[in-house]
Amino acid sequence: MSKLRVWLRWVRGWMGIRGEYILLSCFYRPHIQAVARISPTETVLIDKELVTLVELLNTLKGIQTTECCQGNKIECASIFIKPVDDIVDKCSYLFAFACKLAQILADNHDKSNSLISPAYEIDLSINWYGEKKKPFILLRFPSESIKSVTNVFVLEKTQLQHGIEGILQSPYLTEVV
Repeated sequence: MSKLRVWLRWVRGWMGIRGEYILLSCFYRPHIQAVARISPTETVLIDKELVTLVELLNTLKGIQTTECCQGNKIECASIFIKPVDDIVDKCSYLFAFACKLAQILADNHDKSNSLISPAYEIDLSINWYGEKKKPFILLRFPSESIKSVTNVFVLEKTQLQHGIEGILQSPYLTEVV
């Protein structure tokens, strides 16, 4: 049975604990690092299996990735996504973005001819840390499905970008300069 779970939660202090846990889990099978371009002028070293997906996500308007791990046989792959600084209502923006992302993932997950195997479980959650002023999306999926999830993003990038542009049209989401 396929599962696509979308949920909201607020977790105080979770980021540090999770960050350490991901780091410790990576020692069991060291990950090969590769350079990823996260902006026109900035590159970082990340897990090689996630380079294409992370680079693609960072080309979308209004969001940026902050952390990622390709996982292993025990741990799922994970990508942390946050809104860029000029988004005023970060929670509303991330909620709208997560809804669009969930729709695209579900469309490519639950069908017999889907790109992502229905056997894989995908988690998409909106989380907060600090004083509920710093929301982020956590996208988690089995490390065996990295190529499938990446292919969905490559094929659906235009649809996702149009969805984001529609969200960004809302006047309360961005500062007026």
